[in-house]
Amino acid sequence: MDAGFGDLDIFLTRIRHPKSKVYFLDAVKICKAGALRGALTSAWVALMYDLIARYRKLSTLGDTTAATFLQAWDNATNSGDIIKLLLLERTTLDLATGNT
Repeated sequence: MDAGFGDLDIFLTRIRHPKSKVYFLDAVKICKAGALRGALTSAWVALMYDLIARYRKLSTLGDTTAATFLQAWDNATNSGDIIKLLLLERTTLDLATGNT
């Protein structure tokens, strides 16, 4: 087995944000039901929700990178700019891992 894989229930215990945990629990249930594509989509939603929540926390602590991202995210959300939101979503993991 690949060392990068793990039990989804264990991953669930590592999630701190309550709402993110609920979203990821949905992904676990869907995966156990055998709907892998749906589980992947639900896991992505949980991850994005968690990252944005963490960026909000970092922004309140004075992190300018998080604040800049959130300003762009909130502006795109408020204006309904789906293209901009998709572009921001595409770069969210790079921002989180420092690969920007």
